[in-house]
Amino acid sequence: MSITWLSVTLSGFGRYREETTFRFAPGVNVCLAGNEAGKTTLAAGLAAIIYGLPATADPRAFGQGRYKNWDDPARFAGELNLQAGTQQYRILRNFANNRVSLQRLIDAKWQEEVGGEHKPGARKPNLAYEKKITELLGINSRELFMATFFVGQPLPQDENINPEIQQLISGSGAHYRDALDSLLAQAKAITRYTGRLGLTGQDMRNHRELELLEDEIATVGQAVKDSEETLLSLQNTSEELSMLRRKRELQSEELQKKEEMLSGWQKWRNLRERYTDSLQRQNVLSMAVEQGKKLQGDIQEKKKRLNLIMPGDCQDAEEMPDFATLGPTPQQTVEEAEKAAKRLHSDWQTFLADLEQLDLLESRLAGDYSLFEEAEPTLLEQLAAYNALRYRLETEKSKAAADFQRLRRLEEDWRAALEDFDAEFADLADLPENAAELIDKKLQLLNKMRREKEIKRPTGKSWLPATAAAALMGGAAFWLSRVIWLSGAVAAATAFVVLYILAQIKRNRQAAAGKKSLGELDGCLQQVDAQLGQHAFDDEAALGELRVRLKQRQRATARVEEMAEALPPAHAREALAVARESADNAYHSFLEQAEPFLRSFTDIETAYESWRDMLRKAATLRESVASFVRRQGAEVEPGQLMTLSPAELSYPWPVLASLAGVYDSRAQTAETLMSWLDQRDAAWWQKAINDAIKFAQTQQEATELLQEIQNCRQELSGLLSAHGAADLGQLQNVLTDATNRAVRILQDWEQVIEAHPGLPGTGEQDPHNLAEFSRDLEAETARLRDEDARLHETIRQLEIVQSRLQGKAPQNLAALQERQRDLTEKRGRLQREKAALKLAYTELSDAIHNFSSSYRQELAQKSSEIFCRITGQRERKLELDEHFNIGVTEEGRSVSPAQLSQGTRDQLYISLRLAIADLLAADVRLPFILDDPFLNWDENRLEIIGTTLAQIGQSRQVILLSHRQEYAHWGTHCQKS
Repeated sequence: MSITWLSVTLSGFGRYREETTFRFAPGVNVCLAGNEAGKTTLAAGLAAIIYGLPATADPRAFGQGRYKNWDDPARFAGELNLQAGTQQYRILRNFANNRVSLQRLIDAKWQEEVGGEHKPGARKPNLAYEKKITELLGINSRELFMATFFVGQPLPQDENINPEIQQLISGSGAHYRDALDSLLAQAKAITRYTGRLGLTGQDMRNHRELELLEDEIATVGQAVKDSEETLLSLQNTSEELSMLRRKRELQSEELQKKEEMLSGWQKWRNLRERYTDSLQRQNVLSMAVEQGKKLQGDIQEKKKRLNLIMPGDCQDAEEMPDFATLGPTPQQTVEEAEKAAKRLHSDWQTFLADLEQLDLLESRLAGDYSLFEEAEPTLLEQLAAYNALRYRLETEKSKAAADFQRLRRLEEDWRAALEDFDAEFADLADLPENAAELIDKKLQLLNKMRREKEIKRPTGKSWLPATAAAALMGGAAFWLSRVIWLSGAVAAATAFVVLYILAQIKRNRQAAAGKKSLGELDGCLQQVDAQLGQHAFDDEAALGELRVRLKQRQRATARVEEMAEALPPAHAREALAVARESADNAYHSFLEQAEPFLRSFTDIETAYESWRDMLRKAATLRESVASFVRRQGAEVEPGQLMTLSPAELSYPWPVLASLAGVYDSRAQTAETLMSWLDQRDAAWWQKAINDAIKFAQTQQEATELLQEIQNCRQELSGLLSAHGAADLGQLQNVLTDATNRAVRILQDWEQVIEAHPGLPGTGEQDPHNLAEFSRDLEAETARLRDEDARLHETIRQLEIVQSRLQGKAPQNLAALQERQRDLTEKRGRLQREKAALKLAYTELSDAIHNFSSSYRQELAQKSSEIFCRITGQRERKLELDEHFNIGVTEEGRSVSPAQLSQGTRDQLYISLRLAIADLLAADVRLPFILDDPFLNWDENRLEIIGTTLAQIGQSRQVILLSHRQEYAHWGTHCQKS
């Protein structure tokens, strides 16, 4: 089926802001227009209508960012009318919203075949539209369409045919390697030994499914064997355990009886010892009661004798004060003690007041003020000047933060300027640094080329100088004729002929020079365009705008660099960051240390001074109470003085304590002594003096009786203390309790004998018999314990073996055996599949090689025919290897395309394109679009290719886009409206 482009309409596309239509005829069409007139844009628009225009904003890529008109057009759309065989179609596309409609002309009316949204490269493609395009054109890829049926300039220099074109040539729809790779991938998934199968150069390292399956089969087989052995061992172990447990149960019952007998024997011996001890204590207490009664009688008898010699006001001998402890002159001692007591009482009251005040201060110091005590000296120095130090740290922190923030603003301004620079000039990033100079050079070259073309173009005025020269020559010839007698007519004719020949020679030289100059300028222009990249196709106005932007980029670059140089060096920035962090840490560290003090005190400095004042007062009070303690002859803490015995203190404490003891006051501590003295008034002190006088009168006789009474009392007290009694009544109660305890122990003893038959009776007292009974019982019990421990250990070991066997035993042996059979069957299936894949890979490789060779040979033969025809050299032959790499054979020698001239390489490329189109013509014959591809062709080559295109135009539409007028006669001029 032959395809003919009838018309293309573009609106808002590239240079075509307004709606512009191009109409074409069958055969060869020639579209002539100057440079930058939109010829290449026309070809791009045709492809965009068919295959869509991506929404990318990148002006370098094929998309809306590159081809949407800059002047805000009313519409951004396109329409393509085409003839496919006998049917006429049109494609309407809105580039702005990607809406497309493919319509067919039926009965003079357009009817939509497919339509809707069609976004190139979308995740959800319009499958109906793409299928219809494939049916109509045979190609569903814009890139492949342009690579096959669009020939632009400069011509490609690749030495290999596009892989997608290879697929079209072979008719496979997918590269043959895909099928082989799929078979190889399946083989690699099954086995690692692809090298041994001849599919790869060597085997792979890791196991694949078949090798892993072999390992699993071996593992499952071993598991089945181990499970069977484990089940047998588990059964034997269970039977042996059951027998040993029954045996241990019987022995455990016997051991329990022996251990109960042994426990009863221990109780028997304990109760026997307790009963013996109770009887002995009963006897001792009975004797103590008799001795106590005797001592009590002696004390009563001696007290009666003492009453006979005691003063009349003493009702009892015990009421007589014993002044013997006061020395040989008790009267004088009592009188001096009265004076010392008054002085000591005054000092004691002062001591107690100071001690109370000291306790109060220490309590406050141990409370909230303990924070100062626990603080380090450096912190105390800071707290003493808290307000000033806090103000200084806050100032330093604020300054460091301001300096750092100032640096941050400089860096942010620089980064913002850098981002603005990148955003504004991102599209110029690919241009070289000398792009402005290149643009100036290109503009100069274009001007020179324009001038050269104007010089080269012949005009009517160019004959004026020649006519004038002819007149002058005619006049000169007439003058000469008069001189040398020649005919005037002959001389004029001769002059005219000579002048005409000279003018023709001059014009030929100028034309040759102009052509050479244009060629040189065109070569320079191509070099500049190669460096300008995508901007090589911009018109002069666009290049002027680009040059302005490049100047702006240079100024912006200088501005960004100036801002970068204004930034402090890295070490300075780091120092500012460290200073800010240090000041911030110092401030927060100080607040963190002062925070406990702020919770307890509203004014830290005042609290600090109060703490120092309390320390000074506490030190004074400590010295005062310590001085009092030292005066009392003690080396203890002040609080401990009150608990000391008066005997440990200096005068008058021992004397006053002795006086208190005379009146039976137990002043064991200094505090109790002072309490006792507080209760003594002047009358008491006078009575004490009188008692001392009376004591001196009866001292000797009374002293002897009192000593005897004291001795009896001490003996009685020792007797009672030995048995834990306060008096004789309690001692009698203790005797009764001992008797009752002995009876209870005897009853418990008899109950133990009754509960454990076989134990000796209470009457058995022979030590030999009792020792022999104990040895026999302990030996039998030990034997049973050893036997039980041995059985327990044997059972424990068997239970461990049983647990291990149970852990090894499978949950389902039948399932393992079933798994073993399934794996074996799967192995056989995989082995058969492996053999089939090897066979398929080998056969397919051979078939593909033969298939590819035939198509390569056909393409090479067809290309060689065209190449020879358009080059005029029959000895040249084009060759394609199995990878579709291009080669040339000339006079039997292999020549790389790179060794050929540029013009010859262009002819080679055109030959391949024409041959490929012929091979594809069996399905769909698409038109050729040629965009000035003959820049490097001389007149001879142009004549040959013109003839060739005319022949091609008989069976395929050809559209030639060019600015060269010499192509005008090659075909029909396309119509633009």
